[in-house]
Amino acid sequence: MSVAADGSGGIRIRRAHEENRMKSWDRAFKDAVATGTAASAFSSVALAAASKWEAGHAPAAVNSTSHWLWGDAEARTNEVTLRHTGVGYATHHASAYFWAVLHERLVGDWADRSVPNALLAGLGTAAVACTIDYTVTPHRFTPGFELRLSRPAMAAGYVAFGLGIAAAAVLRWQRQQGSSAPLYPADQPPARRRISNTISRSQVLRSAV
Repeated sequence: MSVAADGSGGIRIRRAHEENRMKSWDRAFKDAVATGTAASAFSSVALAAASKWEAGHAPAAVNSTSHWLWGDAEARTNEVTLRHTGVGYATHHASAYFWAVLHERLVGDWADRSVPNALLAGLGTAAVACTIDYTVTPHRFTPGFELRLSRPAMAAGYVAFGLGIAAAAVLRWQRQQGSSAPLYPADQPPARRRISNTISRSQVLRSAV
């Protein structure tokens, strides 16, 4: 929001165009480093727990992601190996970064504005990723989780993926809140506080461009 004075000396509030902007590609690539890492880490923990529960071996789901390189049969390995676990996790992390870049570019600015926004955007991105992974993606290039996990367990992995994306946005939101202290103290009249806080947010937005 931004504040402008009208001809009668009053104050009118108008929505600034920059509030609805998308992040630049450069900013999206940079923010996606943290976002993709969080998404990869959260989902890997969830997938390991599900693998331990359903397949008896924590590395099973991540190993299965290596099926794009080694084939389905060999990707069913249960042990931790560089050939399977290393390739599987590297592939999973690269995929998380890919989705994080798109997330940051398209909805990252909106997601960084509040905790509810972060959760909705993060889970929405995870839902899109799941849909694309298991509808139009050729089998050879799917995540491979279906080789070892049930659908509910896979869904839990994607939810964790979305929560990881949201966690990164929440951290950025908290930093923004910390740098946008109001111009007037809390004991000022409510109307005056709203105007001063609006000015503060506008200054933060302009400095971020």
